[in-house]
Amino acid sequence: MPQYTHREYTISISTVNLGPEIRIETEIFLAPDAAGQGGARLRASSVRHVAAEPLTIVLKRALNSAKVTADVLAARVPTPKQR
Repeated sequence: MPQYTHREYTISISTVNLGPEIRIETEIFLAPDAAGQGGARLRASSVRHVAAEPLTIVLKRALNSAKVTADVLAARVPTPKQR
């Protein structure tokens, strides 16, 4: 399962090939050092089904979408470290 870092977030993307479509599950976690002690790390998650395309294209689109979501989260919800 590919994991990426964007700002203080870790983005995890998993894919399952279902023939004519691909199931994409995306989770956005706050980095452990930004969450503080005992803080909840999961910030967002989604499951989507998209038309089958090369995996590199699917992952790139999913990552770009998750980065936008992480930017919105960062602007709206202060992390425990920022409070």
